[in-house]
Amino acid sequence: MMRRWSVIVAVAIAGVAFVAGAILYNRLTESEMRSQLYIPRKEHITPEVQLLQQYVRIETTDGHELPGARFLASLIEKEGIKPEIIESAPGRANVYARIKGRRSGEGLLLLNHIDVMPANAKEWQRPPFSGAIYLNQLWGRDRWT
Repeated sequence: MMRRWSVIVAVAIAGVAFVAGAILYNRLTESEMRSQLYIPRKEHITPEVQLLQQYVRIETTDGHELPGARFLASLIEKEGIKPEIIESAPGRANVYARIKGRRSGEGLLLLNHIDVMPANAKEWQRPPFSGAIYLNQLWGRDRWT
């Protein structure tokens, strides 16, 4: 009889320990998850992210890259570098700018894909040209969507 009570008490203690451990684990996990899901307030979004949002909001579907090229060229020009917009066909644009190196043969090349594939807004969780920020991620279209 005594042994039976010992087993019941041991099982009860093990059950309480398990429940306490599970509660503690859940609290620690939830705290860690919340720290990783921190969403900054709009007033804390950096100027660089704001620029990226502006760029994502420009409609640059295949064949309509010119507005995106103009935006990028304006940013380059603000830094004192002379950009050139090259249109291979009406609306199909690329930006070219050159920064000479200090020595012969040196220079800088920045390469960016301006056009994106068409997207059906109904298939997106966020509007494809919104530049919305959700869970610390900027949502917008890219070439492979």
